[in-house]
Amino acid sequence: METVSLLASVLRRWPRFGRWGNRERIQRLPFLGFEPVAWRQIGPMRIGLDVRDKYQYEMLLGEYEPLATEFLSRALPPGGTYVDVGAQLGFTAAFAAQAVGPSGRLILFEPDPRALKRLRRHLQTAKRNQLPEVHTVAAGCSSKPGELRFHESPILGHSRVVSKNEKIPECQITRVPVLQCDHVLRKLGVRNIDFLKVDVEGHEKHALAGLQQTLSRGSAHSILVEKNHFLQGDPVRETLQIHAMIARHGYEGFHEADRRPITRESLLSKSIPLENLFYSRNKKLIRSFIGGEPRVAETKFCSREIQNLANDAIQCLSLEEEIREIILLAKNGAVPEAIVRGERFLTGEPETDWLRGHVAHWQLAVGNVERAGYHYRLLHEKMPDEPGICRVLEEIESTRSLYSQPHSIPEAHDCLIPLGSSRN
Repeated sequence: METVSLLASVLRRWPRFGRWGNRERIQRLPFLGFEPVAWRQIGPMRIGLDVRDKYQYEMLLGEYEPLATEFLSRALPPGGTYVDVGAQLGFTAAFAAQAVGPSGRLILFEPDPRALKRLRRHLQTAKRNQLPEVHTVAAGCSSKPGELRFHESPILGHSRVVSKNEKIPECQITRVPVLQCDHVLRKLGVRNIDFLKVDVEGHEKHALAGLQQTLSRGSAHSILVEKNHFLQGDPVRETLQIHAMIARHGYEGFHEADRRPITRESLLSKSIPLENLFYSRNKKLIRSFIGGEPRVAETKFCSREIQNLANDAIQCLSLEEEIREIILLAKNGAVPEAIVRGERFLTGEPETDWLRGHVAHWQLAVGNVERAGYHYRLLHEKMPDEPGICRVLEEIESTRSLYSQPHSIPEAHDCLIPLGSSRN
């Protein structure tokens, strides 16, 4: 019997004590000899997903970045070539393998040894006659080859290249090789890329600098740049630079949040861009997404036992319905209302750290630096070694003028909740 089947049956039989009873039991499972991993079939590959991780259970349920999945599936033709800079455990690569088929090609870069081990394990789950030609590269991508300091985060997918000035315990720092992507693609004889994904946790500008020859030739037809603003000094300036490095080669793009075309003006109107950026040379493809809604990828579980495990994960690990509604408000542009409801919720549920991080970001975006700093300091007390929180706090203290005025959110300050307000 598979580990997941045994785990699912155990979870269904354990009684629940309080709202977080099952969550505490799931956290203890590794000490009892169980691995809380469910397997999802995506195309030719089976992907093992740890249900304790928020992003991985979203992957399991088909809720993780549906727009990115839809864009990829429509941009990648059968027999096409997919390049993934930051492949992690291979979730997006599995959709790419499904799209290109056995006659296609995957080139996957991953510097984190833990993620690379899982990526290769997932590739081995596919039958050879169903999997495209695959090249895995145990390195990151940068503007030039060498070695860089690398933070091995406890959260898989948050590991990243770090500078010498960042305050991270040395025990969590290692060194990883980085290569110039243009050079690797030339050695592999790759002349045409149908889809390029860049997900490097704040190192995007440097990775794209090592891809300028590929972009200038128009070899990459469509591009997805995944963003993480907490890992950048000035997120607006960094995003403008990333956009310039792509747009100057003839690419058009659209924003993830509102499906508007990407321009310098649209980027400047966002105080802190927190979204993926989609680009393509295929203008018809880009314009088909502008103003539209993505189709959510269909979830396919490989057994009833795994579906039962997913249901258990929803009950014990997913966000409360109210939190989901608050996050959706912000995603749909109703940031002031999201701030109001988020502040009220945190007054009654002070331990909801994930929501607190979002509320802190929204407060910063509308120019309420003091309130944002209050939330970030609370998070810092619980997670003193989290580099993203440390950097934002340092920015708040040293460059308050950067966030002194709200951007593109009219009358936002009228909706802010003062410290000490009670939850309705």
